[in-house]
Amino acid sequence: MSSTTIQHNRSDFHPDSYEGSYKNIFTFLNFNFSVLKEPNSTKKVGRPKFPKHALFGALVLKFLALNASYRTVEAMLNNDGELASLMAFAKNNIPSDSTLNQFFAKLTLKDIYTINSELIKRLQAHGYVWGNFIALDSTPIESFCRHPTKTNPETKDPEVKWGYAKCKNGAYYGYKAQVIVYIEDYLPLYFITTAANVSDQKMVAPFLIHSKI
Repeated sequence: MSSTTIQHNRSDFHPDSYEGSYKNIFTFLNFNFSVLKEPNSTKKVGRPKFPKHALFGALVLKFLALNASYRTVEAMLNNDGELASLMAFAKNNIPSDSTLNQFFAKLTLKDIYTINSELIKRLQAHGYVWGNFIALDSTPIESFCRHPTKTNPETKDPEVKWGYAKCKNGAYYGYKAQVIVYIEDYLPLYFITTAANVSDQKMVAPFLIHSKI
């Protein structure tokens, strides 16, 4: 990994460590982001739809549980009625693993950016985000695509390129996950996936523009 650090005038912040159950977490979480608002509907027949903010909460639970499978998340909600209720799921109306998978697949990159931006603004308004410094960092991601050869130079994904990373022991074929974060809070401000040959330094200006710092 490589990083670029930029000073930002904010007070120091030391986050408290957390130890507790998922129920303790979801008691205080609110997922009423603008992209998760329900459209007005007068439909009263058929099985009730799952609230979008509840489905998004289930995705958060999935990653809190060490990226558990969708089927595992479904089982967790079925086996813990109190947790399901805290996440706004009605009794005996728990989403299936396929429903969770479909909801995640329908989330667009724009939706994720909007949710992240609104979350940061809420944390700033409550004084939870200080951030004296921000840092740009990147992580190499190897591609599953066959890399080009002299006899077959074409590749299935034109955005995949050769790059270099020490943690990959040299050259690798794939992408870079580039992210800008508040150092003290470990809070991502903005994130972009690029080809592996895009340097971190070239991403400073685009990140500052998109994150509006």
